[in-house]
Amino acid sequence: MIRDWTGSAKINKLSAHAERFFTRLIMKVDDFGNYPESLKLLNGSLFPDHDDIKESSISKWLKECVDAGVIERYSVEDKKYIHIPNFGQRLDKSKAKYPKPEGTVRESSGKVPGKKPAELELERELEIEKELEVETGSENYITIGERKIFDVLPILEVKEAALNARQKEHSLRSWKDMVPEWFRMNVQIDFNDEQHIFNSFSKYIINNGKIKNETSYVNGSPNKKQQHSRKLAETVVKTYSDVFNGGQDGRSDEASSVDD
Repeated sequence: MIRDWTGSAKINKLSAHAERFFTRLIMKVDDFGNYPESLKLLNGSLFPDHDDIKESSISKWLKECVDAGVIERYSVEDKKYIHIPNFGQRLDKSKAKYPKPEGTVRESSGKVPGKKPAELELERELEIEKELEVETGSENYITIGERKIFDVLPILEVKEAALNARQKEHSLRSWKDMVPEWFRMNVQIDFNDEQHIFNSFSKYIINNGKIKNETSYVNGSPNKKQQHSRKLAETVVKTYSDVFNGGQDGRSDEASSVDD
């Protein structure tokens, strides 16, 4: 639920870009305000149509939000997550897609007379587990509204020509090989439509599908490491050339003196 925060001291600490990041994050967190802390996932799910936004920017905006106190970081079983404090969704059936911070007790449907918060929390966790079991035997899917998609390849193959063109234009590895890794990153993410899925995947392969060559160029010129290696090679070649030529001249002079 988005509230009027124009007078919030915490929000007003944020830059315009960080506030946009935070607003979009609100749309993606689960009903308890939690989401995985993955720069690639945040970039792909919050800004699927913005190829100009890099993970470095996501990291910067996330830090701004953490420093301002509107986002908290936590870990569960060595996996990193982020949490929006006091998220307070008022839903009849709240669903936790991600682990909650330890010690956090939330009531999703108001107070129940005669029951303590710990009892209510335990009941909610049991309800969530049952709901997930009933919904599907596997949680590996993405959604478009109420539609669950377990295999995204048929959707992407509709635009195979466009993906092949991107693969060739950007010298990428096979885009079909990248489908499983993109899918794993977006499990249980809700997309607006099939075009939204295509845009997100297209951005992913451009950012992560580069074929690593021994020679890479920055703005048309070799990078500093390659320039250093090239100079070192030239120095070695010159040194050996000088020695070789000097040796040849020495032998020639000696041969001339003997002949004389």
